Amino acid sequence: MLHIRPNYKNPNLKCYYCSHNTPAEEYEETQRLYFIKSGLKLWLGYKYTEVEVHIPRCKECFDLHYPKWKVHFYRLLWLLCSALVFFGIYKAADLEPSVGVYAFAIIVSIGLGAALAGFIAMFFNKRSPKKGVRPLGNNDEYAPIRRLEGLGFLDYKPDPSKGSAYVNEDLTPDDIESAFKQIKAEDDCIISGL
Repeated sequence: MLHIRPNYKNPNLKCYYCSHNTPAEEYEETQRLYFIKSGLKLWLGYKYTEVEVHIPRCKECFDLHYPKWKVHFYRLLWLLCSALVFFGIYKAADLEPSVGVYAFAIIVSIGLGAALAGFIAMFFNKRSPKKGVRPLGNNDEYAPIRRLEGLGFLDYKPDPSKGSAYVNEDLTPDDIESAFKQIKAEDDCIISGL
């Protein structure tokens, strides 16, 4: 896998999300991109290159994207959903209480509770946390991602069963190498894994 990282030694590097604070490596966000090198006949599979782009972010934006209250809220939501599922299973089973029944109900309730809490949490993560700060997941304007998507890199893993991806036959390895050189020079990024 290739990695594209911002050069944190550059004193002019700014957080991508707010555009004015100095970012730190421990708060960076990542996004994976995929480039299909070749497709096999009958949609049986793809050969692709995977690139992980590291996006610079400051502590303030990290705290806005992952506020502590939200983490505790999601844990509480998960606990409540798990408890509801547990009591629903226990009541519906109408069996004699035993270790096996309790174990089954606990295991199922943890999984279903997490899924239900995750589904509910999706609706809380759509809005921008603060005016002037890009929301989490809005990375399309980050220069290295914009350059790679312009070449045909996908922001989702190719799925042969859907047949939605295609091989860009006009793109040569020199074009991709040129884009990486441009990202390295103009965007001041460090590329590893080549």
